[in-house]
Amino acid sequence: MVLAVTLLGCDIGPTSDSPPPPISSEEVKKTMRSVRAYELAQLPNDRKLRGWSHCAFFVGMMASYRATGEQAYLDSTRRWGERNEWELGSRKRHADHQCVGQVYLELYGEEADERRMAPTRTVMDSVVSDPRPGYEAWDWADALFMAPPVLARMGTVTGEERYFDFLADQFWEASAPLYSSKYNLYYRDTRFLDRETEHGRKVFWSRGNGWVLTGIARVLQHLPADHPARPRFERRFRSMAAAVTDLQQESGFWRPSLLDPAAVPSRETSGTGFFCYALAWGINNQLLSTDRYGPVVRKAWRALQRSVNKQGRLGWVQPPGARPAPAHRSDTFAYGSGALLLAGSEIIKKERGNYK
Repeated sequence: MVLAVTLLGCDIGPTSDSPPPPISSEEVKKTMRSVRAYELAQLPNDRKLRGWSHCAFFVGMMASYRATGEQAYLDSTRRWGERNEWELGSRKRHADHQCVGQVYLELYGEEADERRMAPTRTVMDSVVSDPRPGYEAWDWADALFMAPPVLARMGTVTGEERYFDFLADQFWEASAPLYSSKYNLYYRDTRFLDRETEHGRKVFWSRGNGWVLTGIARVLQHLPADHPARPRFERRFRSMAAAVTDLQQESGFWRPSLLDPAAVPSRETSGTGFFCYALAWGINNQLLSTDRYGPVVRKAWRALQRSVNKQGRLGWVQPPGARPAPAHRSDTFAYGSGALLLAGSEIIKKERGNYK
């Protein structure tokens, strides 16, 4: 039985009777540097990387730079943008291909070189001027991380309210068919509205909800305090945070199928990383209480940390997909590393990095 559990990678970890020790900022930074070095070493040097997976990684790189001030994060991200010639992906109206724009705009904030912003602005202006309904343009949960933060940053960079208004309208149109007010979670897409696991539970995907919760946090970082949509975004953030907190496993991980952990009995680090980040960000920005959510963040970070090997490779990252599926120790992808970097960047912002 012990061997079978090991091979399946089941979610065995510390119980509530043995809480993980406090987290120090220095140990978090050490883990982040290790993951950064590993992931950068895997990047191919002979092609452009404009997809959503590497976008998520470099989102984490920029967050890490902001939190640590370490120049290596910024320099590597700038070189990536230069290699990409600051262009978005080939499908200009597809959220996955717009994602990289949020990193370019952040780099534009570091140095106001018009080349860094111009391609993203051209694409987003064309989308704003000739929109499709949100429930068509962003009809899967992941899209709510990929595109809305681009528009939010565009609003900040240009000072033009229309980007904020457009993203809010699109976000809530997209949410209407995907969000369950009963569970305070998002279906990955409408194919899952009536599906159940073999145990009769509704299918809510961990990483899909991680994309959404992280996307909302990144929108709130730029949405003006007096924007009429802000209270609604904050309410959705809090309701989702409460829902996912109740679904964390004792080991600190979230399983791929949130309401039915036994359906896919393996740990999973990309959803865990995004939840860890979003909850820590909520604490740091006074949207969530430290008393309730601090222990959740601490357990999640310890789970992520245990999943990084000596070479800096984050394992147990569910491969690209659209539904709950197994992850294995050898599975590692750039977006999982990005989620870990995001999580670490918020944890070290807390005084002494100590979530009690």
